[in-house]
Amino acid sequence: MKTIFRPEPQSGYGSILLSNSDDWSRMAALNFERQGETWKSLNFEFYNDEKRKKIEPDIAVVIPGIAVRMELAEKLFFDVLDDIEILPIAVSGQAWVLANCLVSTRGMDLKKSLYHRDPSGTIFLIQKMFVNDPELSSKLAFTIDGSNRSTIFVLERFVQRVHELGLQGIKFKPVGEFC
Repeated sequence: MKTIFRPEPQSGYGSILLSNSDDWSRMAALNFERQGETWKSLNFEFYNDEKRKKIEPDIAVVIPGIAVRMELAEKLFFDVLDDIEILPIAVSGQAWVLANCLVSTRGMDLKKSLYHRDPSGTIFLIQKMFVNDPELSSKLAFTIDGSNRSTIFVLERFVQRVHELGLQGIKFKPVGEFC
């Protein structure tokens, strides 16, 4: 069994927020299919909390995924561009990218996992998961088929790569296992 992680914001680092709430519908289309030529860069801002000074991150959690500074994206995703589409965004005028995860699994064991569904039956929150999908062993990240895909789950290879590159801004919470 191998560990599945959920990326979460790292304490002390600033969050990034979508500048225009009208763009949420475009964000909801991520993690389902390649956006390709139809993608137009979105604008985000670093969240400013006057009471607590936050450090600007290198990498951040953004619903529905992960954003990273443009100059670091190739180092992080260099070997998985068939699985993760890199989409340009701007964060407070700086060049960043958003990861559009194209890998989804149907292998979540619904009896062993702890999750919640909305009234339409779509999974929207996963607290603990067990996945039987041997193809995941060669991946960095994935989403769960049958969910709203608002969370990208990552595997040990991704966690190691983030740590090796010294990226700051997210931490990783173990949320399950796969085989």
